[in-house]
Amino acid sequence: MRTTPLERNTKAQILQYLRLLERTGRLVVFEIYNGPRIQSIGKRKVFIKNPTPGISDLVILPNGKPEIWAELKREKGGKQSPDQVLFEQKCKQMGHFYCIWRGIDDVLATFKELGIQN
Repeated sequence: MRTTPLERNTKAQILQYLRLLERTGRLVVFEIYNGPRIQSIGKRKVFIKNPTPGISDLVILPNGKPEIWAELKREKGGKQSPDQVLFEQKCKQMGHFYCIWRGIDDVLATFKELGIQN
């Protein structure tokens, strides 16, 4: 029996909360799908493994605040890939806010840190 939520369950809970805030006009949420896919080029189909390695799962644009690049991980055992670590470093070097969320408590802590009303 699994006691630690899967990353997809964590993501669903966080997205549900963020979508509620989005409906109030406090922020805009962009979910980034970066998994493998098949793309048509002319009559050919090309398999694309991972278009932007390491990019975060979400970009949040809070009203009047800096954007948030959020990587979602399960509560226990979820860790960043080397590409995700590199993406985090690039974001921070450019002055962007990057965080790892493992649940709603992390979201609330980030919002508090940035002065975002929830």
